Amino acid sequence: SCLILILLLNNLFAAMNTKLSGEIMTYAFNILLILLPLLASNSMIATLYSKEGRAGYIKKTKPINPLGALVAKLLFNLVFSVISIIVSVAIFASFTKIGIVESIFLALAILLIQYGHIFYSATLDIMNPQNEQYATIGDEISNPNENKSTLVAFIMSFAIAFISYVFLNESYSSSGSFIFGSVKIFILSLFIFGSFLLMFLLKIKAY
Repeated sequence: SCLILILLLNNLFAAMNTKLSGEIMTYAFNILLILLPLLASNSMIATLYSKEGRAGYIKKTKPINPLGALVAKLLFNLVFSVISIIVSVAIFASFTKIGIVESIFLALAILLIQYGHIFYSATLDIMNPQNEQYATIGDEISNPNENKSTLVAFIMSFAIAFISYVFLNESYSSSGSFIFGSVKIFILSLFIFGSFLLMFLLKIKAY
């Protein structure tokens, strides 16, 4: 449904005669449209380990490195994100003046931001487990980790879309292309991903 929305909106934008600032705003809006549902869907990951219920307690007693088991549960989301982002950015790029190189940087940036938020959401569940609640009450509980993951998803999506607008606008004003703005967005995404991944690896000790 998100891909259809991106396709329809870009068809609408393509039919409009917009100035440069309007085009860049359209690019930033596309980034928002791609990020928002992606990051919001990661709220399920903030409950992934807790939903094991009391079986999660048994896993913690196994004398093995927990990293492999914890990351394995994230694999589906990590792999599915790649396909979704490639298709979304391809649709977005086909309707705009964004070149192939800029599209690749933007796709990688969005992927890294998505991966960072996945690890952030997983960290929330590791640090504030709700195993007992799921074991006794079931899926009907209001999980604070899920709520926090969703809130951060909304804040990150809007903040990154705004920053992307600033970077792309500065890039075109100074060089006549979007390449430098795309690189800046990519560097920002590297920092976000690295920070959340490091947090995840450090907090695993508490698991």
